[in-house]
Amino acid sequence: MSDSAAHALLSADLSDPSARVKTFRWALSGVRAVMERSKTSPQDNFINPHLLLDVLVHTQRDLSRFNGPDAFKTGGHLCFWISRLKPFRACKGLHPLYTNETLGLTVGLSIVRETQGPKPINCNVMANLIYNLRYGHSSPVGVSNEFQLLYS
Repeated sequence: MSDSAAHALLSADLSDPSARVKTFRWALSGVRAVMERSKTSPQDNFINPHLLLDVLVHTQRDLSRFNGPDAFKTGGHLCFWISRLKPFRACKGLHPLYTNETLGLTVGLSIVRETQGPKPINCNVMANLIYNLRYGHSSPVGVSNEFQLLYS
C-alpha cells in the first residue's frame, strides 16, 4: 500500500462504518504481510479487534494534528499505539513478551520503507528500540523521531 493510501485510510472518518471496515482491513493486511515475511504463525484469537480499532482511532486522532504527516510520523504513531495498546497476542516465532513491540516496529518501519527505501538496521538497534517501546517512556513523536534518525 502506498504512503498516500495509508494516509487516506488513517484520515478516514471512523464514525462511518464503511471507512472503519476499510481502515481495519488495511491494518489487518499490513499485519498479515509482516507475519508472512517473518514466517510467524498466529494462534487462534491472535488479534483483539477492539484494541486494534482503538490503535487506529488513536493514530488517526494524533495524525490529524499535523498538516500532511509524512511516512515517519505515520509509522511512528502507528508503532507507538500498537506497542501501548497491545492488540496482538503471542504467536509462534515471536517472543511472547515483545509481540506487540516487534509487530509495531515492523509495521511502522514498513510504512517508512515504502517512501525511503529499504535500509538495513542493526540487530542491537532493533533490540534497543523494542526494549524502549516496552519499558521506556516514549511518545508517538519520540518514535517518529527515532525513525527519522535511523534513516538520516
